[in-house]
Amino acid sequence: MAGAALSEIKSLNRQLLRIPPSATTEGDIAPEAKLPMGLLNEAFKHWMTAELNCQPSGTFNLAKFNAHIQETIKLILAEKPAPKDDETHYGLNWVKFQFDQQQQFLFVKMSQGIPCTDDMALLGYSINKDQQDAWTKVIDISSDYSLEKPGSYRFKKPSIMKDPQNGHTVILLTSIPGQCNSMWYGFDFRVIEPDPNGHSHEIFATGGMYFNGELTDDGGPELKTHGNRFRLSWHTPDFADHDPGEAVQPETTIKTYELNNGVVKAAGKGNRSF
Repeated sequence: MAGAALSEIKSLNRQLLRIPPSATTEGDIAPEAKLPMGLLNEAFKHWMTAELNCQPSGTFNLAKFNAHIQETIKLILAEKPAPKDDETHYGLNWVKFQFDQQQQFLFVKMSQGIPCTDDMALLGYSINKDQQDAWTKVIDISSDYSLEKPGSYRFKKPSIMKDPQNGHTVILLTSIPGQCNSMWYGFDFRVIEPDPNGHSHEIFATGGMYFNGELTDDGGPELKTHGNRFRLSWHTPDFADHDPGEAVQPETTIKTYELNNGVVKAAGKGNRSF
């Protein structure tokens, strides 16, 4: 299964590399790229799941697994031409891992190029004790390329919390769009309760606009956790009472939330001593 999925990844990547970035406007996706991009995401998910199924979760070694995956990715990327004039080619960019040894979660980010920026898919796996410690996929988020404007994702590092009331673990996720040449971005934040049987569900979602003055790829709101509380803080644009084109100074927004028995509620105004 892993071999078949990998062969499909290689084939789709070659197909995408033949589509010039100039085939569309900045930040948009060429119509002929949408189908292979969606198929590449699906093939990658199948490949990663198959590779993990070959790994004994009880003795999982991220360093060895990462070396194995990166060596394979390197061979695929060797076919990618060097970008010219800061062009971003279609096709696979990179794969990164985050493994939480204590909670036994593995997060996988896969990036593929689109003009001017990139788009990420995020997978999350946990160890299922009821199925002989097998890896179970509990997070699966990627763009829907069947849409006219599918958009794109970038994900900050996921965080993990434990609900003190029911003992369940939740995953905190922040995503930002893969747009370019802008200092104002939107963000989405969600809290997901993973299910070892693959039926994870979202228990909370919010979002907003933030100022990214340094244009960093990992911008977006800052997340801090403490006990059953978490705090989001970000620089907010305030366009009220300003003329078009006038410089706008961002303001800081801080929101604190509390998790109890699977429910997230606002916990009043946050403070910097959180």
